[in-house]
Amino acid sequence: EETEKYYINQKHDKIFKEMLSDKKSTVDFINSFLHLNLVEDDIEKYEKEFRTSEFSNVEADVVYKVKNKNVFILIEHQSSVDLKMAYRVLCYKNAIIESAIDKKRLKERNYKIPKVIAIVLYTGKRKWNSLSINDIEEKIDGYENPNNEYHLIDSNEFSRNKLLSDNLITSKAML
Repeated sequence: EETEKYYINQKHDKIFKEMLSDKKSTVDFINSFLHLNLVEDDIEKYEKEFRTSEFSNVEADVVYKVKNKNVFILIEHQSSVDLKMAYRVLCYKNAIIESAIDKKRLKERNYKIPKVIAIVLYTGKRKWNSLSINDIEEKIDGYENPNNEYHLIDSNEFSRNKLLSDNLITSKAML
């Protein structure tokens, strides 16, 4: 029974992969759900190989690149609930960015890193409970995640007197 279920899911996945390999169908799908106005000529299949360390044997279902932009659309089909999908998508996004980034231009002020728009197309029977990375990460009491994804402690924002009066060794080093 488990083998039959796997076979059905694999067959189901194959059908969606084939449908999403057709640019016309994919553009219609993307425009409908992301409210964009792309035409077939605006996208190309992103065939460059990318792998993640965690999912080395798993590839994302379909990735398209928006022509003349460093923008990618990742479409992942799921026929069963994956509670760690936010983590998988994050891994895929990072792998796509790594494969597409121009490392020589990273320090240029106007260089923009690639954008990856992720879509999870779920066709299973159970209700999908959409969890974010924040939902599945370990927590520490009293800590709030910053909106911009990292904390900035800028030594320029402290007065010399503040840094001198502070008992932290890092405050002395910032002087």
